[in-house]
Amino acid sequence: MTFQAFFTLLYAVSMGGGGWAGWRFARSLPSLLGGVVVGGLALVGSLLMFNGNETGRGMALLGAVLAALFFGWRISQGVLRRQSFGRAGGILFLSLLEVAVLLFTGSATP
Repeated sequence: MTFQAFFTLLYAVSMGGGGWAGWRFARSLPSLLGGVVVGGLALVGSLLMFNGNETGRGMALLGAVLAALFFGWRISQGVLRRQSFGRAGGILFLSLLEVAVLLFTGSATP
């Protein structure tokens, strides 16, 4: 088991759980879909990494970069409109941390 695969699994659970929570408490379909897509890419990626398949790293990286771009844009909109952006900032931080783990912590193979 590698650190990348384990961290990506935690990221997948966080993003999927966050999407579900957005649906459950705010009836936000975009939150649900985003959580399913990004969390799903991370989940499949982590399972592939646990099995030693380097493709999983690319899948997880794709989802994390998409999330980072989206939430970076949401933060910029919040700054321009002088609105709160705490939740978006937290998700951006977690997504950037996932990108850093995938890029800078070595190979995904066990």
